[in-house]
Amino acid sequence: MHPLSCGISARAGCLSAVALALTLTLTLSLMLMLMLAPGLALASPAGNVPHLACEAEYGGAARRVEVMPVAGPYLATAVTVEPFRFKALMVGDARTILYIKLYTYYDTPQGVRLLQVSRYVSPALPTDRRSRDVTGRVRLYEPILGRQFTYICWLSNGPRPGR
Repeated sequence: MHPLSCGISARAGCLSAVALALTLTLTLSLMLMLMLAPGLALASPAGNVPHLACEAEYGGAARRVEVMPVAGPYLATAVTVEPFRFKALMVGDARTILYIKLYTYYDTPQGVRLLQVSRYVSPALPTDRRSRDVTGRVRLYEPILGRQFTYICWLSNGPRPGR
């Protein structure tokens, strides 16, 4: 029974049922998360929150993107490196990265087209201030002129050496 449809006399029983359902949902979600990523939750050093940094380049124009862990997948925005758009998303928290998704879009006269989605599940966090490459250099080609769009991403608890 929905809690808003409970009668006055049954309200306490309905609220208890809702609390039980919520507890079961959260417990099952946590169990599923632990089953999908056993042993991959590594703590970062005290005071350091890992971040994902990417460099995207096309035709001599370069953009740097840095993202922190977020709780949900709808919080990322794309940066534009004409005629491409690049979006980096890191879902997790300061101790665990659940996944990283990288999206590359291409602007056409008919609208924006998705070219590539890359997903990295539970990447290990760097254990010191050094960075850990996630992608290597990725090359995509513009569909009309064949020009090269590139990006590279890395995880870090501090700045990437030489950057």
